[in-house]
Parts: sequence; structure tokens; C-alpha cells
Amino acid sequence: INAKHYWLANKKHHVYTTFGFNGTYSNVAIKNEFLNSIAWENLNDFGFGNQLKYQLNNPFLGIEYRFIYKKFTSTLGAFLQSYHLKNQYTSETNTFSSIKFEPDLKLEYEFNSSEKVQFNYVVSNSYLGAENYTNRWQVNSFNTLFKGNAILQNVQYHQAVMHYSKFNMYSGINTFGSLSFNKKNKNIRNQVSLIGIDQFYETVMSDQPDTNWDISGYLTKRVKKIELNSKASFGFNRYTQVVNDDGIDSKRDYQMIGAGFKTLFKENPNIELSYSKTFS
Repeated sequence: INAKHYWLANKKHHVYTTFGFNGTYSNVAIKNEFLNSIAWENLNDFGFGNQLKYQLNNPFLGIEYRFIYKKFTSTLGAFLQSYHLKNQYTSETNTFSSIKFEPDLKLEYEFNSSEKVQFNYVVSNSYLGAENYTNRWQVNSFNTLFKGNAILQNVQYHQAVMHYSKFNMYSGINTFGSLSFNKKNKNIRNQVSLIGIDQFYETVMSDQPDTNWDISGYLTKRVKKIELNSKASFGFNRYTQVVNDDGIDSKRDYQMIGAGFKTLFKENPNIELSYSKTFS
């Protein structure tokens, strides 16, 4: 639910006020059983099986100030978010409440009607879905068990994104590019214990930061009734993975390149063909 009020003081100065409410409600019921020589038997006595009612209420209030000067537009926002989380199990109930301040900055410059660059910086908080709060074991595969965490709290994100786009109707060339940076001062990850081929995953809060860079580009060229395209993206992730109680500094990088074409007939059938390769 979201309500927004627009006040246009004049052509250059705008003020937007927002009031809203987000609500998430889930019921989770997971059973694990094993088959003996006669019938199925429940594994509840061995720490398996989950029964959970999950409620996340999030009312919020925000104000944004927009300033327009020639080709430059800036929007500065401030949001006050109230989070109320309740997890109800068969034997216990956990509740968490917090009030968070989340700033938001948007900058945009239009070189002309077909070319512009945008920058956005935001601080946001989020909670995981209900399955991550299940506090008993569940079977994921023949050698993998998973258990959530009943006392997980929010994770705060710092995210900065820059977009560039240019459209040229005469040459038929369109260009898109983006650069993004994401950082979490605290993180939620699955801690893993390895016993032979068996894997035991538990969701834990971590004080170790998690940083991620993403770079991507997309180019199209129109030649009569055919549009050629090429794309590339790169990602660099740095984090700490806990394995058998040892924190391991880890990285996950990927590179993707691709190209293709499609026809642009109005009456005849069209064909689209593309190929991409990802390295990680």
C-alpha cells in the first residue's frame, strides 16, 4: 500500500511526500520422513520438521526534494522505515522491532533528448524470507541438510548505480552501460560443516563485510531490417565463507560476453538468434 503527494512549487522545485505499508505473512510447514521396511516414519524426534508463522510489518514515511536546472535534475530523499518482525513456532515466539533511516540520492543529466547519464545512491534494509527462519533441520538432498536461524535480523545495503544510455535514430546505434557497487557491513550466509560427503548448512549472521561490483554494456546496430547486438558484463564479489568453523576469505568473479541478431519485419516472420558465454 503506497500513497504519494506531489507538490510542484514551481518548474524547478518539487516536493514529494510518501506514506506506505509493506506486509509479508507466511505459514511454513515442512515434514521429513523416512521409509523403513513397513511404512513411513516421522523424523520430528531427531530435530527435523518445521512449523512457523512469519509476520513482517513495515510502515514507512518519506520525503523527497527534486531540483531541476536546465539539463540537470537532482532528487534527495529521506525515508523513515519501521520494521516489526514476528516468528511464531510451536514452542517459542521471537519478535524484533527497529526504526531505520534510509537516505536516497538520484542525479540525472541529459546531454540531449537521446543521451543521458543517471546516478543513484541508496541505503536500504531488508529481511530474509520465512524459510530462512526455520530453526529445525530439513532435508535438501540425499547428502545435504539445512537449518535456518530463528533470531536473524535485518541486513543493511549500501548501493550505488550509474547508468548511461544513448539512442541515435540516424545511425541506428543504441548504447547502454551500467556500473554498480553494493556493500553490506554485516551479512547473512549459510555456514557449512563438511563430514565426509555430507553437508550441513546453517544460516548465521556475520560481522564480515560483503562487497560486489558489476559492470555491464549493451550495444545494438540497426542495418535495414536487421538489428545486430553485442553485450558484455563483469562481476567481482568479495566475502567470507565459514566452513567447519573457519572463516575463509573468498571471491567469486564472472565474465559474460555475447552477440546476436534479430530481424525486424512487420509482416513476415521474424528470426532471433543469440549466443553468450559465461566464465566464472
